[in-house]
Amino acid sequence: MLLLLGVGRSGIAAELAAHLDACMIDEPPWGAAADPHRGIYPDIFGRIAAYTGLAIDYTPTPLARTLDDVASGNCSFTITSWAAGRSDRIVRGEAMAALDYGVALRKGLKLADYDQLHGLTIALPRGLLIGDPFDHDPDLRKVPVYGYEQAMTMVEGGHADGVVGSFLTLHRIMQRHASADRFDQDFVLAHVELALQLNKAFAQTDAARQLNEAVAMLRQDGSAERIIRAHFSIETD
Repeated sequence: MLLLLGVGRSGIAAELAAHLDACMIDEPPWGAAADPHRGIYPDIFGRIAAYTGLAIDYTPTPLARTLDDVASGNCSFTITSWAAGRSDRIVRGEAMAALDYGVALRKGLKLADYDQLHGLTIALPRGLLIGDPFDHDPDLRKVPVYGYEQAMTMVEGGHADGVVGSFLTLHRIMQRHASADRFDQDFVLAHVELALQLNKAFAQTDAARQLNEAVAMLRQDGSAERIIRAHFSIETD
């Protein structure tokens, strides 16, 4: 899907030179292959294109594959939750917003501290990293699944004690499934920044500098948070 908003300052040749490839996580409301014009990513990329004059071609990509595609150069960048362990493969850019991440626990479970997660079964959407100690704790029983929807279904069906992820995302799925009564406590693990994550070679370019400036602007004027929260309302489905 190609966004050409804001391009035209130097004609078609400049338009082609400014063409960028982005990965759009294929998980509503962030984005979806079935409706590539709708979601947080199309809105954010549209704002960036209008601000910079860069043409952004974005491809819906499974969460588990997104960072590999950025690291390999299949796409130049994405915007997703940042984890320090990625810095050997990917360059972190400007933060767009910050979200609470943690474990939504099944009904009847309440935790007082992190250590009480041990012994529980946690459904983990593939590719999700939120930082230590959770990401690299060998004593946690984490079951990788394809994405948020499948992780939530495991808890709803009694096959897991909780699901880890962004609470905005988890609560939206609960609303859509009418399953909030099957969950109890939100156990916060981290305040995670959503940030530009750039291919290492691309990060050295002028286009990357412009992307960083645009994302900083969207954060500072509140546009990014307004777009995110608007799309997480189930009334927008």
